[in-house]
Amino acid sequence: MIGEESKGWNRKGRLIMKVRELTKSLEHIVYEVTLEPSEVEKRTERAYMALAMRFDLKPETGKSSRETVEEHLDPVQIGQYVSSTAIDQTWQLAVDQTKAHIIGIPECTYDEAYERGKEFRYIIDAVRRPVFELSSYKPVQLHKSDVEVTEADIDDFIARETKRFMVSVPDPDAADARVAADSFVSIAMETKKNDEAYAPLTFDERDYELGVGDMPDGFDEHLVGLKCGDVVSFEFEGPDLANANKGIAMPATFSTTVTIKGMLKRVLPKVTDEWVREHVKNATSVEQMRKRVHDEVMKSKREEDEQFCRYLAAVQVGDRLEGEISDAVFEAAYGLAASQFQTAMRNQGMTAQDYYKKHDTNAQEFAADLMMQTRSQLKQQFALDAVAAHEHMELSDEDMREYYALIEPGKEDELAKRVAEAGQVTQTREAALRMKANAWLVETSVEPED
Repeated sequence: MIGEESKGWNRKGRLIMKVRELTKSLEHIVYEVTLEPSEVEKRTERAYMALAMRFDLKPETGKSSRETVEEHLDPVQIGQYVSSTAIDQTWQLAVDQTKAHIIGIPECTYDEAYERGKEFRYIIDAVRRPVFELSSYKPVQLHKSDVEVTEADIDDFIARETKRFMVSVPDPDAADARVAADSFVSIAMETKKNDEAYAPLTFDERDYELGVGDMPDGFDEHLVGLKCGDVVSFEFEGPDLANANKGIAMPATFSTTVTIKGMLKRVLPKVTDEWVREHVKNATSVEQMRKRVHDEVMKSKREEDEQFCRYLAAVQVGDRLEGEISDAVFEAAYGLAASQFQTAMRNQGMTAQDYYKKHDTNAQEFAADLMMQTRSQLKQQFALDAVAAHEHMELSDEDMREYYALIEPGKEDELAKRVAEAGQVTQTREAALRMKANAWLVETSVEPED
């Protein structure tokens, strides 16, 4: 309702936020958010640290980052930065407080930057989630095949798992070969530092794989070209792990003599009852392990089949969506998808260019693919919303608990708390309701007509 105001309180009953609806149209809804000074201060504490680091301001003894920043930087600059931070920290909470259904990241603006001790007001202009109808609400058509687990499936699973326990054995086919840059060999080492024996790198026999970076740069080059029985002496530089101080190892120069004792290869272990008892939990025989693997593969296949059926069901009802998705809705959703991509790249320490190169694509092709994915996902999401509304579906506490359990099993209460603190309750309930509608479509599906 226009002019209606909602209030947010902290756990101690203190008012921290007021949200007032200003205008509402078919596509947009606009709110005015008022933050209490104490709430701004609490949520922007790190902003002062970030500013101090950005401008290389080192706090004097006894002074906080805030005091140092306010002493050296322009108040206007500080106000703008703190205002932007306050908005980033609170807009989701504000929208969530109203229980509004929106698409993407809203546009947030303010007339006056935050000043200490004063309320801070800003405007949220959000794109509303549209409501669609479907051309038909008849059951979707899905072919549900029987899931089977073959002996080959079990063998493949066991082979993948036992790769973690591969053992090294002499390689008779490479007995006369020369060491290559990727060879797997058995070596002996006698190493000294300052003409004194260095125990960590002195041994009679140890497996060593070239090319994986276990030893400092240049070490492997001295071994390449040698044969079984050859001996080589050389110096190399590396960290002095034996004398590390608080985990920090200083560089040192070592002299070593390396003997190539044999060429090796890795092989899968022979899976026997004894091996099972030693390496597999809750199993004492090969037969018992295979039964457990059968059940695990069966569960995985059923989950994959269920997930694929849900995808097909969502695609079918998406094709029944009546009406067009507006440009405003699409652009808001695409903007969110692009923002999430950038965040994912930063979290992985990658740039967009790194991603394009890895996946053999470019910015234009990626953008086109992301646009297609966004439009397809919107159609499916809005169609599932329509199904939920048509069937008068509601979410119970148990529904939400099951949804949280899918994300973080055993930590449902912790996740629910984090969702609430992040201002994501409404959007999380949207996703849970869509999942419920999707599952219902699969449950009520019929076999395709001949």
